[in-house]
Amino acid sequence: MLWKFLLLVPIIPLLQVQAQPESEVDESAVIARVGPRSITARDLLERIDLMPWPGKDRPGSRDSAAIRATLSLVAEKLLSLEATSIGIGLDSGSTERFESLERALARDALYRQEVAARVALNDEEIALAMKRLGAKLRLALFAVGSEADAHALVRQLRKRTADAPRITVLQQDTVTITFGELAEAHEDIAYALSHPFEARASFTRPSGWLILQLLDRERNSDFLNLNMEERQAAAQKALRKRKEATLASAYFVRMASGAPMRMDSLLFQRVADTLLAVIRREREAHRKGAAFGLLEEDVEGLLRSFRQRLHEPFITHGGDTITLGQTVGAMRFHPVQFRSLGWKTFVEDLHSAMITVAEAELVSSHAMQQHYNAHTDVRRDLQAWIESSQTNELVSRFLDSLSARRMRDTIAGQLPVEPPHTSPDDPLNRYIGRLASKYGVTIDFLRVKQLKVLPVNVVTRRYLGFGGTLPAVPLLPHLWEWYEAWDRAGRSAP
Repeated sequence: MLWKFLLLVPIIPLLQVQAQPESEVDESAVIARVGPRSITARDLLERIDLMPWPGKDRPGSRDSAAIRATLSLVAEKLLSLEATSIGIGLDSGSTERFESLERALARDALYRQEVAARVALNDEEIALAMKRLGAKLRLALFAVGSEADAHALVRQLRKRTADAPRITVLQQDTVTITFGELAEAHEDIAYALSHPFEARASFTRPSGWLILQLLDRERNSDFLNLNMEERQAAAQKALRKRKEATLASAYFVRMASGAPMRMDSLLFQRVADTLLAVIRREREAHRKGAAFGLLEEDVEGLLRSFRQRLHEPFITHGGDTITLGQTVGAMRFHPVQFRSLGWKTFVEDLHSAMITVAEAELVSSHAMQQHYNAHTDVRRDLQAWIESSQTNELVSRFLDSLSARRMRDTIAGQLPVEPPHTSPDDPLNRYIGRLASKYGVTIDFLRVKQLKVLPVNVVTRRYLGFGGTLPAVPLLPHLWEWYEAWDRAGRSAP
């Protein structure tokens, strides 16, 4: 296992997606209008390129897949408009979720401008990265408490003798690394080792004194089997990741200004007790291999359990305060695992996770203060998630109401209505058609057919700057059948 202090800060803000084919339509072009809202080519392509969508991976079905996706996105906007008009998605629980997401997106926007945009690569760095990526190093790592101990241990390792005075090794491990996996100073030492069992000392302020000993050097076939263009791209990606991590760490240090982070220990204890009881009760549902993972419903449960205390200060840092609600809500975006359900280990892991979340939330607070939440892309992404959530809630309520009516009809001796999603004339599709007539819909089918859709079904996650992750875009609902009945009825729209 690699030691935390050896690694670069694992901050990856980029969307991990394959290259998208060029479209014949400009991505800013409007392909549909739904009441006061518009749908651009980019809106549609993101929703079906970054998440699975039926038919897009079959050449003969791509046009119809794009059209069905457009109709589904139109349906989502219609349902969202109606949900807004009747107050769905405006309750306190929904508002809290959207505020938490807004903070995360604002933090990501700050990262892109203050960190990612400042990265510059030069040819010399790329050439060195390509050279180092060609090899994998197997290393023995030793951590000691002083420079004198470091040099003494190097001498012992070179002589391969135990006759010298005993040196206290604070930590020891064996790792296999490639370029970009060690902090730069340690990596320079590692790649300078030329023969087996050679050892050198290395120092950085975060890690202290380390001794790196080369055990083996082998070809990195995953890299060497690439063509030259692919090697260069891989080297640039590794370099960019490293430089972004370095810049992000420096930004956080400047922002933190050395002030300590303090947590309300009594409130933390209450949260830990509550969460541990839930996970112990549903042990198997939380099992992740040999560990246990935090589930989304755990976060929602904590927010319900502590709803009277969510606005209380939980973590303070200088003049900044992170509330309990902000900390727990932000745990939706951070994977949290527990090594065991023993009290001591569980509390250690939860405390570490909450500090990580709080550090990200601290950056979020600064991003909000600098109005990064007002950036166009943040507002656009946030609106997509709000519309998706409102649509899901309204459809759920409609189907629940439909089921209740069906039950009443059955009790009264009448035949129940047909279930939804079997034909354009089903109740949900007729409902969407009525909304289309109410709000007005226009669709540019010619432009839709000109779009080039990525022919791969993938589930894509978005990595947020300064930590955290979420799905790249909301999953698009399968709601295209409404159009046929609405079109057949004359499309009583402007």
